Amino acid sequence: MDSSYDAAEAQRYRSEFAAWGADLADRVYTSRLLGRDPALVLHGGGNTSVKSRSREVDGNVAVLGLETGVGGLVQRIHGIVAGVLAISGSR
Repeated sequence: MDSSYDAAEAQRYRSEFAAWGADLADRVYTSRLLGRDPALVLHGGGNTSVKSRSREVDGNVAVLGLETGVGGLVQRIHGIVAGVLAISGSR
């Protein structure tokens, strides 16, 4: 299998989704890469997610699970977070 990764395209995603952070921007990009190949995506199933860190209003750092999409349409993910799960905090 040949790699379809394109550093310039990945950087465009980081710019486009800067408000969401680099972790989620990279996940959107790699999800779309996977979604381009029907052989890699099960019809109607799954989602993509990434574990990230975010500073809370009280200054503590929380570990978050960010879900980027559901279903078999990962090639069309727009970076809208479908779910955020606080996995742990630094407390």
